[in-house]
Amino acid sequence: MKSSRIVLSIASMFFMASSFMMCTPAERENMENETEAEAAEMEREWEQEKQELKNNYQTTIDDIDAKLEEIDRNMEASAENASAEMQEEWNETKADLQDSKTKLQAEMEEIDRQTEEGWEDFKRGVSNTIADIDQELDEIEASFEREVNEEVNDND
Repeated sequence: MKSSRIVLSIASMFFMASSFMMCTPAERENMENETEAEAAEMEREWEQEKQELKNNYQTTIDDIDAKLEEIDRNMEASAENASAEMQEEWNETKADLQDSKTKLQAEMEEIDRQTEEGWEDFKRGVSNTIADIDQELDEIEASFEREVNEEVNDND
C-alpha cells in the first residue's frame, strides 16, 4: 500500500508539473481539484486501515477478557477439588493474559501516532502479536479441556 501511494504521488506530481505549464487557468484549477480529491481518498483509505486494525485489537482484547472470565469461573467451580499446582497454573495463565492485554492496549494507542513510513512494519508487528495471543488462547483452551477430562476420569 505504501509503495503504491508513493508511485501514485510521484506520477501525479510529474504529470501535474509537465501539464501545468501548458494548461489554461480552468484546467489548472481542475487538475488541482483532482489532486486534492486523490489526496483526500488516500487519507480516507489510511484512516479506514487504521480503524480496521483497531477493530482487530479490540476483538483480541475481548477474547482475552472472555478467557479471563472463564478462568475465574473454572477456579471458583473447582476451588475445592483443584490441586495447588492447578490453581498456581491458572493464576500464571491469568497473569500472562493480563500482560498480553496490557501490551495490546498500549499498541492500540500507538496506532494514531504511526506514520505511513513505519506503517507496514507496525502492522507486521501487530499481526505477530495477535497471532501469538491467539495461539496462547488456543493452548489455554486445550489445557482446560485436558484438565476437565482428567478431573472427570479421576472422579470415575
